[in-house]
Amino acid sequence: MIPASLLRHKWPKRHQYVIEECRALDVRDVLSHLDAFHAAILRSWHPPTHPRLVLVPNDRGLSRRWWFRCPTCRRACESLFIPPSVTREDWRCRVCWSLVYASQRYGCQHPLRKRLTHRKRLTHLKRLAKAKRQRERKEARQRREQEEIAMREARLQDLRRADEAQREATARAFEEKCAEMQRQLRAELEADAPWNQEVLDAVKRGELSPRSLRARAARLLDRGARQLGVRMPREGERTSGSHSAPTSPMASLTRDDIEWFKKVMAEVDEEVCRFLPASGDAPVVTTRRRRPPSSPRAQLT
Repeated sequence: MIPASLLRHKWPKRHQYVIEECRALDVRDVLSHLDAFHAAILRSWHPPTHPRLVLVPNDRGLSRRWWFRCPTCRRACESLFIPPSVTREDWRCRVCWSLVYASQRYGCQHPLRKRLTHRKRLTHLKRLAKAKRQRERKEARQRREQEEIAMREARLQDLRRADEAQREATARAFEEKCAEMQRQLRAELEADAPWNQEVLDAVKRGELSPRSLRARAARLLDRGARQLGVRMPREGERTSGSHSAPTSPMASLTRDDIEWFKKVMAEVDEEVCRFLPASGDAPVVTTRRRRPPSSPRAQLT
């Protein structure tokens, strides 16, 4: 049987403290005093802030890592601790001090779980750095999108301004062309006024008959045709099909040309009829002879 005194005896806890309650010293806290040159060649190193501690490198793997050597068990460890009850600078690993994590003793809901250890601090810093990188990438993407939108708007404004300038230039050119055509028309009317008046006076005096006016117009057409190097069709000749070869290789009469000549002759007859007075007492006002614009046929009239 087990004695009652043994049952009432309070045995000391094997793990008296948890890591979250102890002072911690991590390797990264002292590696800032070691430069890259000595970190590559030294086999052991005593940090200036803690001269009694020794750091040894581990060359296994792709990079060289540094570890604390526990002063008690000589084990390589990443962190050393001092429990709250120890006042002297006695740094040991968690195995020598029999330390456990708060989650191993109290569970995950204990307030000590909220205290940041070095590993938790590193994880928290990594999360903060990752969130910062994501935020910077998002801001950079938004800036690029805004710059692209501004560039597109500027390009659209440039296209609109160019379109408006082209329209204005076209409108100005059209107005100038219209004004030039009006000036040419006025000049032609002023130039034709004496000739029309002479023809009207000759018709009044009886010196010019409609037949002679028609012959004069035909002679003018023949002269223009000779200048172009073509032969005018005579009365009775066929107006369709092939005709005689032109006297010059510059041009040749076509069916459209013949129809245009007929139209000009009809206009000449109409002009002659308008020149003749209706009853012999009041002269008829003449009109300007029509000429096809921007065509070499205008020289025939």
